[in-house]
Amino acid sequence: MTDQTPPEPTEPPAESGVTDATPADVTDPIVPRRKIGRTVTAGVAGLVLLTSTVGYAAVSRYTGEVRHIDVFSTLSDTQRPADEPGTNLLLVGTDQRTGLTKAELKALHVGTGNYGPPRTDTVMLMHISADQNSVSVVSLLRDSYVTIPSYTDSKGVSYTERKNKLNAAYEIGGAPLLVRTVEDATGVRIDHFVEMNFAGFLSMVDALGGVPVCVNKATVDKASGLNLPAGTSMVTGKQALAYVRARKIDSDIGRASRQQKFIASIVQKATSSGTLLNPLALNAFLDAATSSVTTDNEFDRDGMLALGNRLRSINASDIVFLTVPIAKGDYRVDIGKTKNQSTVLWSPDAKDLFSRINADMSLTGKPAESDAVTAVRIAPSRVRVKVYNATATSGLGRRVADDLVKAGYTVVGQPQNAKANDAATTVIQYDPAFDQSLKTLRAAFPNAAVKKINGLGNTFLLQVGSDYNGVQPVTVSATAAGPSTAINSPTKVHSAADSICG
Repeated sequence: MTDQTPPEPTEPPAESGVTDATPADVTDPIVPRRKIGRTVTAGVAGLVLLTSTVGYAAVSRYTGEVRHIDVFSTLSDTQRPADEPGTNLLLVGTDQRTGLTKAELKALHVGTGNYGPPRTDTVMLMHISADQNSVSVVSLLRDSYVTIPSYTDSKGVSYTERKNKLNAAYEIGGAPLLVRTVEDATGVRIDHFVEMNFAGFLSMVDALGGVPVCVNKATVDKASGLNLPAGTSMVTGKQALAYVRARKIDSDIGRASRQQKFIASIVQKATSSGTLLNPLALNAFLDAATSSVTTDNEFDRDGMLALGNRLRSINASDIVFLTVPIAKGDYRVDIGKTKNQSTVLWSPDAKDLFSRINADMSLTGKPAESDAVTAVRIAPSRVRVKVYNATATSGLGRRVADDLVKAGYTVVGQPQNAKANDAATTVIQYDPAFDQSLKTLRAAFPNAAVKKINGLGNTFLLQVGSDYNGVQPVTVSATAAGPSTAINSPTKVHSAADSICG
């Protein structure tokens, strides 16, 4: 039978007695200043990944040049997501022009005026698995429509929580507010922050002697200065910057794809024997890479090198790139006094993506640490569960509900006590019209009994017994029986080992 779970499920039957609370609309959004499409995030990601290829002796003197800032001390630990397995880095590129002359700015098509505080463009979330065997890099589009938390700036001016584009967070509140915004939007706790500016990106690419890029047809974009023939070209800093920041040749989604391929190309180029075994080339690359990098205070030299050493054995094929799933690429909203702004609305699949990251699972369908995890086709985020405590253990229902949420399931309403409190076995009550979703929930509770209730609807009723021992992890796989729920990335999911022309 085909699972009939609708894309936007309706409310469960009335017998639950509880309805979901819908947060009130957030008003008075912040209006970002005029933005110019720029990004050097590729350079940041390349630097982080390449720290693993060189070793302590070669890198130790360079990492001392990295600038550090306070990112996390103002964040309330009680309001942040739980600390899950693995390491999460927030990688950003800014339009900071420090180190560039007016002539260089003009030649790079990045403007020579005073544009106010630096801004971010595409932000990337990098997850390194707990076993250091895989890396997932997720592009978070700059125009993503998110909630920016309440904030007090350096002048003591307070701002209430409001909706805005993701890249507005850094402009008004710097790295701390951007981290808070990303954590609230994704539910993923950020462990480290890494930022690079224009000058570092340009110097790093030039230090490699250029980086190969590939376009399907001759491409010219006057706004960015991009001018490439069809096929593969070796680009230096100027053309590299134009390649990753061009917006008018396709879209923000196309640009995210180019940035991901560019990172893969940097990894492939810099890890070639010609670069790493050439002392002059290696010194030039590390000088360029560290001179314009800023990290959080905790990500110091020893931290960077320790992370790099743990990643030394990772294969390029295990570094995976994708983009946050979106429901609408041109979602029109009013932001402050500016009407009909174009933003990017994330799809419900984004919740499943970030749940996988929190569960330390590979984003290609394989578990990060164990091959014994059950494969399913219906993602946990599409499974609605109402929790009842059928035991005499106080608080068990709340604990189970919290465990389900952490595993990515959608918990409906507040947990309640069942009529009986002596159940030894957990029971899943389900509507047979949703038998594929049942397979996902049964994988989470493999010892549970099941009870079919015709007409129950799309919400499962979980009667928790005294046998409860946690929510078992699952992995979403296209080979499991039933309709596929693979992550719907708007860009092709690919690895750092794949062809840049793919």
